Amino acid sequence: IAAALGNADHDPTTFDAARRLTASLRALRHAVDSARELAVHSIALSGLSETVILEAVETVAGGSAPDQTQPLHSTVERLDLGTLALDQSPRTTFDVTGGPGRIIVESDQLTVEPLQFGPGATRIAVSAAAMPAGGVLLTSLRAVTPAEILEIPLFARWAAQPGAATVRAAGRAAEAAPAPTAPPVIVKTTVLISRVTAVPRALALQRAVQQVAGVAEVKAAGYEQSVLTLQVMHEARVNLVEQVTRLRGFPLRLVDSSLGRLHLTA
Repeated sequence: IAAALGNADHDPTTFDAARRLTASLRALRHAVDSARELAVHSIALSGLSETVILEAVETVAGGSAPDQTQPLHSTVERLDLGTLALDQSPRTTFDVTGGPGRIIVESDQLTVEPLQFGPGATRIAVSAAAMPAGGVLLTSLRAVTPAEILEIPLFARWAAQPGAATVRAAGRAAEAAPAPTAPPVIVKTTVLISRVTAVPRALALQRAVQQVAGVAEVKAAGYEQSVLTLQVMHEARVNLVEQVTRLRGFPLRLVDSSLGRLHLTA
């Protein structure tokens, strides 16, 4: 198109045609398919050949993606694969929208397909390689677009299956001893809570978090300008976001979440 218009650099008519052409293509990039015919008619006023016009319209329309303006979103906030048998390789799926973008994998234990996702819903499959008894996988996946990064924590652990088994020995049933239960995996999460208006409220929040099942210890790390900072030691299996935002008497809303860090507001 530039070559076709470049033959008359000082022709006002050509400049007007170039302005119409640019405006039409810009509108087409954000329009639906029904706008193609209107764009073709508008650009035709520039005097360009039909072949050049159709090529330009298809190039712009084919590269447009109105859904790219959608915010990045995942159907899960975290992936908890639970406690697994020694030879078990877990597999799960979730959907992500808001691309185009890419999934960043931080652990060699994980296989993720596909790594690329588009603006529409893309089903992401995640599988983990089996680990020895007592093995723990604590990592995260990152969905990355040019505008956003979404972190999805992932947890799994491997242990012998608990429970009793009945075996035959010397012609009679003998009950095998239950396999020992592995101790819980404890992790630390820094929790920032904004808009905590008074010291008594901050102390009450600390006590409430301490009562969450699976929380081992809560220490106050700071309280300044109505922001309470807590260091929470808890079992890795605990979905701390879900538990803390459901505390009775403390309506908290999630602001931001990443591996080992939560930001909430009262």
